[in-house]
Order: sequence, then structure tokens, then C-alpha cells
Amino acid sequence: MKLLLLITTLAICIIISCNQSKNSEQVIAAIKFDQDTIFFPQIPIGDSITNTYKFTNIGNTDVKIINVGSSCECTIGKFDSIMSIKPNQAGKIDVKYKNSVDKGNIIRVLIVEANTQKKLHPLYLISRKMDENL
Repeated sequence: MKLLLLITTLAICIIISCNQSKNSEQVIAAIKFDQDTIFFPQIPIGDSITNTYKFTNIGNTDVKIINVGSSCECTIGKFDSIMSIKPNQAGKIDVKYKNSVDKGNIIRVLIVEANTQKKLHPLYLISRKMDENL
């Protein structure tokens, strides 16, 4: 009888231990950008520039970009809203900035919203504009 009680207790402890180790493995979506700031040279008024922010899914579940917002209408971020980025795979966000009236130094901010542990990811475009008076 004592042997049966001991075996039952050991079996319960093993089952509980296995369940705890499975539950301790968290599902995390996370991304890491190659660079979060892009510096551009002077851009004449009326011209535009394009560039790409590249990132990698460093989590253990799929990453989905939900939205890319910008600090002004002159900056547009494009991304594939249907695609999910698998763990260890790369993704990209294409950015276009049109200089319609800016002179001097500028900073534009894009906010990437994703299904990641950290929901919002700021990206920066920094440029020195041409001044017609220089």
C-alpha cells in the first residue's frame, strides 16, 4: 500500500513538473530593426527620397505589422499588411518623404504598430534641407 502511494505521488509530481515547464515557455512576438534612424543629405524643395527600414522577427511567434503612422503627410510608410513574418525571418517597411516646403534641419517620426510585446516602435528620418538663401 505504501509503495502504491509513493508511486502515485511521484507520478503526480512528474506530471505537474512537466506541465509547469510547458507553461513557462512564453509566446513572444518581437522585432529588431537594423537601424531605427536614417540620415538623409540635403533634399531640394520639390524632390523626394525613398528608403527601407529592415527588421527581423527575434521572437518565437509570427509578427504582423498593424499600422505605420507618420508625423506629417509628407512622410509615407508602406508595408505588406497581409504578410506575417515568421520567427528569424526579415521584413521591411518602405518609406517615402517628399520635401514640399521644409527648409533647415528636420526630423520626421514614423510609428510602427505591431502585435509585438512592445506595441509601438518609433523610426526616425533626419535630414538637412537646402535653404534657398544659402
